Amino acid sequence: MPHPNLDTLIGAAEFILQEIVRHPQFQILDYHPDFTITDAQTALAHLKSQLDHNQNPSITSQISPNK
Repeated sequence: MPHPNLDTLIGAAEFILQEIVRHPQFQILDYHPDFTITDAQTALAHLKSQLDHNQNPSITSQISPNK
């Protein structure tokens, strides 16, 4: 079974985290762990940025000198 596209998984994770934050049961928990949902969202943003960078290298890094 092939793995889903990583961009798709990141998007799904971002959506799920947003839904958790908006959920009434979560909002009444008064939950304050060391690692927060905002931390997880930040980690996903960094992962997506790294993935985008690796998938779209700059043109200058693609050009090789003719020497």
